[in-house]
This record gives sequence, C-alpha cells and structure tokens, in this order.
Amino acid sequence: MPVKRSERGGNASSDASDPPVPDAAPILSTTRSGLVRQGPVATTTQGIAAEGDNEVGSLPGTTKGPAQQILHYLKPVLRANTELRVANAELAEECKRMSEAYKNVEAIAAEAALYRKELDESRKEVHELYKEVANLKELIQSVSMGPPTTAKLAPPWAQVQLRASALRWVWANTKQHRKNHFQLWTTGQFTRQLDSALPGPHTKILYDSLDREKAAILAQLRTGHARLNGYLHRIGKADSDLCECGIERETVPHFLLRCTRWNEQRRALIEATGPSFGNLSQMLGGKPEIGGDSCVANGRAWKPDIKIVRAAIAFAVETRRLAPEG
Repeated sequence: MPVKRSERGGNASSDASDPPVPDAAPILSTTRSGLVRQGPVATTTQGIAAEGDNEVGSLPGTTKGPAQQILHYLKPVLRANTELRVANAELAEECKRMSEAYKNVEAIAAEAALYRKELDESRKEVHELYKEVANLKELIQSVSMGPPTTAKLAPPWAQVQLRASALRWVWANTKQHRKNHFQLWTTGQFTRQLDSALPGPHTKILYDSLDREKAAILAQLRTGHARLNGYLHRIGKADSDLCECGIERETVPHFLLRCTRWNEQRRALIEATGPSFGNLSQMLGGKPEIGGDSCVANGRAWKPDIKIVRAAIAFAVETRRLAPEG
C-alpha cells in the first residue's frame, strides 16, 4: 500500500495522520536567580516583596500557586530583614559614640591614678596624727616649766598656746613627710617635674572649671600620656617617635612650644600667655620649682592662672592633634 509522504519529508500513515499535540499549559517555576516564571512573564522575589500588601495572584500574568504563596509569606521576613539592618547601623553608631566618651574618661583618669595611692597613705597618716595629738596632749599636761606648782597655777591661755604650738609642729611635719613620700614615687615623673605643688588641691580647681573635652586635653598635656608620637611609639602604637615636622621627638613641650607645623595657631597662644610663654609649668596650671621668680606674685600665695591654661587648651583644640580618633 503506497505510503504518503508528509510536507516535511517524513513518513506518515496513509490511513490517518497523528493527532496534533496540544500546547503545554503555562508552568510556574522558580529559577536559581529568584525569578518566578509563567509563560513570558518573569518577576523577582524582591519585586514581589516590594509590592506591599498586594496579593501575588493579582500581578499581571501570574496565578496564585504554591510558589507565589511561599513568596507571599516571605514578604514580612524581607521587610524585617531591612529594618534589622537599619537597627544594626544605629547600634554601631551609638557604640562608637560611647567608645569616644570612654577614651576621654580614661585620659582624665590617667592623672587621677597618680594620686590614688597617695590618698590611701594620707588616710593612714591622719589616723596616726590623731594618735600623736592625743599623746602630745597627755605630754603637755605633764610638762612643768618650774616648780611642781607652776603647771597647776599657769593660766588657761598658756595651756592652750602650748597645745596649739604642738599641733602646728605636728601638722607641718606631716605635710613635709607626705611631700617627701610623694617625690619617691617612680611613676608620674613628667607631672612632678611640671608641678612642684603636687600633691595639692589646685588640680581639682583646674579640672572643675573645664568641660569634659577640655579636661581630657589638659590631662594629656599634664601627664605626657598624649596622642603624640613620642608617647604612642613608647606603647607600640606608632612606628616612630619623630614628629612629622622632622625636627625632633613629638613630645608635649615640642608640640606646645616648637613644632613648626602649628606656627599659625601658636600666635594666639603667644599673645594670650605673654611673658609666661615657654614656661610649661605655668601654661599647664603647675607651680614652677621653688626658687623661681614666678612662685610668689606680689607676696600672695600661689595659685594656677586659669586664663593661661585655657589658652594652651584652645591651642591644642585648634590643631586637633589631641582629638580622639574617629
């Protein structure tokens, strides 16, 4: 029986041709890139999540199948993930601000640590002082300057005068003992050379008159534990202790008085300090060594010049050399 040939050259049965294959129904599938496909339409999971509260089935060219339902339930998760990233960024910024605050507190505590041990010793000395005063009172009452009846016949004011003299002697010797003990410490050499009045109450006057930022800068300048290459190299935070000007080590005296990088900012400091410029002790609120011309002014007791100290701090602030890293 003759075989009929199809138009494309293939073989076909002479009785009947094969029935036509119907077009495949649109199949919804997801790809590795997150595309949802149905026929010619393709959308991304991010695009679906960005549609807000719209139903996935309402998108053009899509039907609400299992994949769309899964993506529909993923919308809140995607939105929560975005909010979580924003919250993490805000938390990191807050941690950064707290870290800078702790740096300032540590700079102020550097100088306070120099006197902590001395305060503990002072408490013990006060207790010993009370004991000595009690013993002196008993001794004074038993002392007689003449016949045995003289002490009993002495007027009350004479007895008070003797006790007051003894107390003054004990107090003066105790202060000198504390000062000698403080000078024997091996720590804080730079601060002790800068301020011969230590230990003393003038440091509280200095820091109480400043805000936190300026107090932190003054603590760096008075202790030498500053963000300068001389100190940073000593603690392993800088490759060299040389100043960027290339002249010498970057120390507090070099930074305040000699560094050529800050000549423009130093003009205001020179004008504010006047003849005191170059006297590092006075510029940083310390008392020069005994015997200097500036230890006593017009016969009055010494006290730090807050105006000069503020000028030195303003110079450091303007250079931003001691500002915390951030």
